[in-house]
Amino acid sequence: MEGFLKWEDETPRLENEQLLGGTLRRLIDYLGVGERLADQRVVEIWPEIVGEKIAAVTRARSIKFGVLTVEVVNPSWRQELSYMAPDILAKLNRTIGHSLVKKLKFC
Repeated sequence: MEGFLKWEDETPRLENEQLLGGTLRRLIDYLGVGERLADQRVVEIWPEIVGEKIAAVTRARSIKFGVLTVEVVNPSWRQELSYMAPDILAKLNRTIGHSLVKKLKFC
């Protein structure tokens, strides 16, 4: 049939052709949103890091200048989490692959 693509015939890549993923990464870096995307990832993975029990009484709100602000339901949980902070911080940074979060602020 004429005019139809033949799927079995793969078109060879041109030498200067770039993969979309690499182009998007460079665009994200150029626009300066890469850091904000990493910040959002930290907020999203909070429940995974702390587990179901702690996630039920906390909510990661935002991260700014390396400080992750976490809303806690009551003062006794706030106190308990302050003791757990070094372990939570280490697990958080290990999971994201670099030391993005420097401090946890429970409020």
